[in-house]
Amino acid sequence: MNSAEYTTSERAQLATWLEDPSRAGNTMSIAELEGFLFALVCAPEPIPEQEWLAEVLNQGVENLEESELFALMAFHNDVSNRVFETGYKVTDVIPIADEPAANFLADSMLHLWSLGFAKGLAFFIEPVLSAPNLADELREALVMTLGHLCFFSDLENPAEHAEAVLPTLNDFTLGFAALIETVVLDAGLAGEDDW
Repeated sequence: MNSAEYTTSERAQLATWLEDPSRAGNTMSIAELEGFLFALVCAPEPIPEQEWLAEVLNQGVENLEESELFALMAFHNDVSNRVFETGYKVTDVIPIADEPAANFLADSMLHLWSLGFAKGLAFFIEPVLSAPNLADELREALVMTLGHLCFFSDLENPAEHAEAVLPTLNDFTLGFAALIETVVLDAGLAGEDDW
């Protein structure tokens, strides 16, 4: 993996490594990792690498080869660049099934992305949502955004609502990092200089 721009080939290599039969079921899929890293990149504070890597691998990182660590870090940087430089659109990287209900299948890419996003949120969202100084309208905007971006993570959600949620996903992913920043600043969880 070379530098700033993560290539399709590098993404395919990472996907192959993550989904290798010797790891199958133990590591996140590439779609789940994409959603997971999207959430982490938007977190108000960096999540320590050891913590998020252990979640991705479902184990400690001591047996991780340097090339594997580099591939994961390069992918993290790619997601970060897309969030903060070009604008992150989930549909640019995750194929959406034509039939809305098909996005609820356990192996659908959107379901896995949304599941990864929900796992990433678990690292930071609770103190943000429960901040006592957070304005009600911002709390409501955050809850609505989370509801849309996590919608496909729950296979029990009513599939008939998928048609209404799908067209909004890019708008919510494009604005998520800015919303987190606004919420954190409004709640007094960080100052302008900290951001």
